[in-house]
Amino acid sequence: MTERLEPDAPDAATIPERYAHEATARLGLPEAERARILHAAGIASRPAATRRLTASQFAAVYRGAIRAARDESLGYATYRTPPGSYAFLVRALATCGDLAACLAQADRFYRLFEPQGGWELERERAITGLKLRLPRPVQRASILYVHSMLLTPGRTASWLVGRPLPLTAVVLPARFRGFADETRFLFGIAPTFGDEASVRFDTKQLALPVVRAPADVDAYLHGSLQGFLLAAAGDDVERRVRAALAAATPFASLPIERVARGLGMSRPTLARHLQRIGTSFAAVRDELRRDLAIALLGRGLRVADVSERLGYSEPSAFQRAFKSWTGTAPGSHVAARRSSA
Repeated sequence: MTERLEPDAPDAATIPERYAHEATARLGLPEAERARILHAAGIASRPAATRRLTASQFAAVYRGAIRAARDESLGYATYRTPPGSYAFLVRALATCGDLAACLAQADRFYRLFEPQGGWELERERAITGLKLRLPRPVQRASILYVHSMLLTPGRTASWLVGRPLPLTAVVLPARFRGFADETRFLFGIAPTFGDEASVRFDTKQLALPVVRAPADVDAYLHGSLQGFLLAAAGDDVERRVRAALAAATPFASLPIERVARGLGMSRPTLARHLQRIGTSFAAVRDELRRDLAIALLGRGLRVADVSERLGYSEPSAFQRAFKSWTGTAPGSHVAARRSSA
């Protein structure tokens, strides 16, 4: 794929650095080659729990890892998945009649590379669950693997049927509680935690017809990685809040009262709605500011300029906020990225 990810788009999320290290951990490459892939994206060889990456950085690592290892499963499946496998699968799925047939075909295809893996469909009258099988310890330990294997069926299916497919639940193993914010962003719904990894949705969606043709697949693949790294359709109110904040000057500077009025609701009503979906106005605003700050610093903007763009009265106030978001000062973040490049 050759699509370009815009690193400083107002609503471009950042990603914990762990995802990039997990993308290269199972490749079986010499350590020097693995380090080269990370360094080419401006990422240190040793992970740090608080560092975050732009979508462009992660995309560079992802592409570099697949090119180097010739394996679209990044070493997490029992057998290597040759480059082009996903494209072949999507073309095959475009010939299916409905969503149920697509999910069954995708499961059969994936089990060519992971015989005990794939997805188990738990179909009931109202709600259907899609449970991810995780036969290998390395799969169970990887948030990158779990997220990608739960995202792929839904994002691909949404494109095939030509409409968003909202979820009623996302369940993750309890050890991934620290990734609740990323999960909610990617799936559009706050996760719950238990012993399995699964998504649940309205059973009626299984009957939705496939509206794409094999001839449409190349255009889809051109932007598919970008699509996977963007927010899910999710909650309409939260989307509108994000859009209002992203359009503000200075960036994300609107108070909750003004955003609520623009949405035709009261401040308490908006606050309650965001709380009900697992977030808050302050959290949404801070996520937007954090992600744009990381993108702008990565482009080489001075701390003072980023502070002004985000509407802080003093650079010191921005520096305190950045440290609260990421665990490190903006100068240290920039220095660490430069030393990795």
